[in-house]
Amino acid sequence: MGDRYPVSHIKVTRTLEGRLVNTIINNGGSYFFTDMSVSEDGVFDCWETVDVERLKEKLRTGWLTPQIPEREHINIHHLGSYKIRDCKWIYSDSSYFDFLLSVVMQMNPELNNLYRFKGKDSVVVGNVNYSTYSFDKKIVRKDSDTPSFKEFIGEREYVFYKASSGEYYLASLNIYNDSVILIEGIPEIKKCTINQIKEYIDNSVLVCNLPVDAIVHIKDLGKFTVAECRYSADIYDKYSEFSDIISKLNGDSTTSEICYSLYKEYLNNPSNELRDKLKKAYEDIPSHLRIYVLGDMDSKDWPIREIIYDED
Repeated sequence: MGDRYPVSHIKVTRTLEGRLVNTIINNGGSYFFTDMSVSEDGVFDCWETVDVERLKEKLRTGWLTPQIPEREHINIHHLGSYKIRDCKWIYSDSSYFDFLLSVVMQMNPELNNLYRFKGKDSVVVGNVNYSTYSFDKKIVRKDSDTPSFKEFIGEREYVFYKASSGEYYLASLNIYNDSVILIEGIPEIKKCTINQIKEYIDNSVLVCNLPVDAIVHIKDLGKFTVAECRYSADIYDKYSEFSDIISKLNGDSTTSEICYSLYKEYLNNPSNELRDKLKKAYEDIPSHLRIYVLGDMDSKDWPIREIIYDED
C-alpha cells in the first residue's frame, strides 16, 4: 500500500434556485420544444450544461433558438409533432440572450458569482468521475413568502389548453406530490385536482391533437398556426401518465412498475392466469410509455408483447 492511497473524501452538494424557460433546440434541422433549466449562478441546461459564455455560442450556432422557420415541425416530447406556419416569434437570437440573462437576474440581480466551466465539466471524487454541475428536474412549489417547511415536489408535463374556438396555449401541468396540479403557460394560472383535470379532458379543454388552422401561443416564445398535426399522444393516455406521476411522487407503484413486476413473476412461474394479469397491466400503461417498461431501448417492450399477444 502506497503513502497516498487509499484516502477518504466527501462529496459536497450546493442547493441553488432555478427556473424553467420554454425554448427550442435545433438538432440537425429538427426542432424540439423543451423547458430549459436556468440556475441563479448563470448555468443553462440546453441538452448540454453551459455557462453564460457557452450559451452565446449555442445561440450563434443555432443549436439553441427562440424561433422555428415557416413550414417546419415543432416536436414536443410525449405530446406530438405539428407542422407550423404564420409564425410570430417574440425574440431574435440577440434579444433572446438578453431575455435569458434577465431570467438569471430575477434570482441574482447583481449577477454575482456566476459559474464558469473553464473547460472542465467533471471532477473525480473518490473513484468516481462526477459531472461538476447537474440539474434536478423535479420542481418545487412555493405557496407564500413565508417558509412553511412543507416541501411539495413535482414533475412537469405538457398539453394544449383550449382558450376559445381555434385558440390554444401550450400549457405546463405542474403535478405535485400532494395531488395539486398547477396549469401554467396560460393567461391565468389554474390550481386543480386530478379529477378537475379529467373534467377538462372530457370537455376537450385539455387536448393533444390540434386542428388545422389552430393558433397556438407558447409563453416567452410567440405563436404560430398549425398547418398539420403529424402525430399526437392520446389525451387519456396523458391523463393516466399524470396519475402515474402522483403515484411515483408518493412512493407508490406506477403502471409500468406493476407491469414489470408481473413480467418477472411470469418468467419465473408461467401460467395462463399470470399471462392475463400481465396483459391487463401492460395495457394499463400509457401507450406512449410502454416501450420503456423494461428499461431496454434495444428490445423495448417486445419481450412482453411476445408473451401476451403471441407476436414473433
